[in-house]
Amino acid sequence: MPQAAVLKHLKPLAKATREVPAKLGRNYLITKGTFYQLTAVFEQPNWNLYQVTLRLDPAAYAQLKAHARSLSAATGAEWKNAWLGMWPKLVLHTPGPPATQVTARFVSLLPGTRMVVLTRA
Repeated sequence: MPQAAVLKHLKPLAKATREVPAKLGRNYLITKGTFYQLTAVFEQPNWNLYQVTLRLDPAAYAQLKAHARSLSAATGAEWKNAWLGMWPKLVLHTPGPPATQVTARFVSLLPGTRMVVLTRA
């Protein structure tokens, strides 16, 4: 997804938006809302979306994690745990050609930090 399309979808939800110029072959789009800060990373050569990092307040993080846990294997969801379950990973597979995969890492190791990192594989 190109940066203009991502910005168009996030604009109504954001209180502030900032675009960071290209650094080391990546563009960054940072948006802030009431309960979150989102950083989108776009990579060369076609500047499509590669990774999204969400910093959430604890209530929004808990709600998002509960929804992700409710996804079944029939939808292509697969849960994996690392570090004794402290760093869970959700892998979503989309059927059909081209087969794509998105990984969601739920990070809450520090008390004030709740993050979800979505990466396209």
